[in-house]
Amino acid sequence: CPSPVSEHVLEVGARLERGPSERLIQAAFKRELDDQVDLFEAMSLVDLAHTLMMMEAGVVPREPGRELLAALLKLHEQPADFILDPSHGDMYTNRELWLSTKGSASTWLGVGRARREATTTAYLIKVRAGLLGLVDALTGAGHVLIARAREFRTALMPDYTYLQSAQPTTFAHYLLGFVYPILRDLDRIQGLYRRVNRSPAGCGSTNGSRLPQDRERLRELLGFDALVTHARDAMWQADLPIETAALSTAILINLDRLAEDLQIYATEEFGLIALDDRHARASKILPQKKNPFALTHIRGTANALIGTLATAAASARSTRSSSRTSNC
Repeated sequence: CPSPVSEHVLEVGARLERGPSERLIQAAFKRELDDQVDLFEAMSLVDLAHTLMMMEAGVVPREPGRELLAALLKLHEQPADFILDPSHGDMYTNRELWLSTKGSASTWLGVGRARREATTTAYLIKVRAGLLGLVDALTGAGHVLIARAREFRTALMPDYTYLQSAQPTTFAHYLLGFVYPILRDLDRIQGLYRRVNRSPAGCGSTNGSRLPQDRERLRELLGFDALVTHARDAMWQADLPIETAALSTAILINLDRLAEDLQIYATEEFGLIALDDRHARASKILPQKKNPFALTHIRGTANALIGTLATAAASARSTRSSSRTSNC
């Protein structure tokens, strides 16, 4: 079994005799760790499931396994003395270092698997939960739009093309034009969720593990519906971050179109709607203004997601790139 983690990220079996430079730590390690902050809880579940499965398989002895599970449960609560430090590497090695201070049983944490497996599985768990939250948010938005459409079904307004009055319409008809894309988005989420909800755990690395792995047991413990059957594919599913970013971008662009229209319609020049004060911000130097801050925030988020989509696509072009593909 592996040796305890050293002060710096010097991995067992690696051909490293010195710790990383401060520039490497601050330029690369810190960015990687910042990207993984949201994976803490999911990685905790992955580590617990892996340890339990290896105990059941007889690979991890009972007493060290119980000690490791107890430490993992304490770590799961995010204790005050667990402080992320990029000089200790990524999320996995930071967790491993903390565990090493609680007892020698931590040396069994990585038995039979690469840390890529833990990170990839945690990423999919996080995306899976995010997709369910996105369904709730989109469903809520759709219900609100439909309710407002019912309320204003006879409210006449001009429809615009090129910001010029074109055909007459109703505000209800206008609003429903943003509901149907939401329905398509929900359909797309269902398809992506099926692909995300497949377990990569138990592969060891890109070409398997020399130690016995009960992948079905891991799938069951982590709540996945099925397995990613091919070990290399399980560790390099670069298309899923791209699809996730593309779907998120499509959703935000639809909402951005609505936000842009409402921002224009709320101006004195158009005067079609009045934005609720809860969604606005006052101007410091021009008190007569009511700035549509919530609407501009939606538009800014859409712009950021477009950049994220490009980053995900660029990062996925080679399977020999770094693990950042899984962190997009």
